[in-house]
Amino acid sequence: WSGCKEQVQAWLDELAAHAVLVEMLSLISPSGRAAGYWACHIIGRLASGHPRNAAAVTAAGAIASICALVERHPRDAELVLAAATALRYLAQDDRVRGSLAASGAVGRLLRAVDGYLAEVR
Repeated sequence: WSGCKEQVQAWLDELAAHAVLVEMLSLISPSGRAAGYWACHIIGRLASGHPRNAAAVTAAGAIASICALVERHPRDAELVLAAATALRYLAQDDRVRGSLAASGAVGRLLRAVDGYLAEVR
């Protein structure tokens, strides 16, 4: 969707789909991992260069939900990368960056991945 990013961002903003995307991060069903993985991609692109979308997904709980997703799947390198990338896009917005720093999200992600790495060693 890179070629029409602005239109997709505006459409999702108009639909107010932010909370639905964040809810996808919390699905536990057998397809919960896939839903969370794709939700991270969509949230990241939705927030990239779009402060209103970044603020809306953050207000809907995206930071905590992304962290919880990684804590459920710390061994899943693709998912961890998608989660970290979504947080990186969210952090492009100054207001969200402050929320991200205050949330302890980076520490949560590192602890989840470090726990897995300790098991591997």
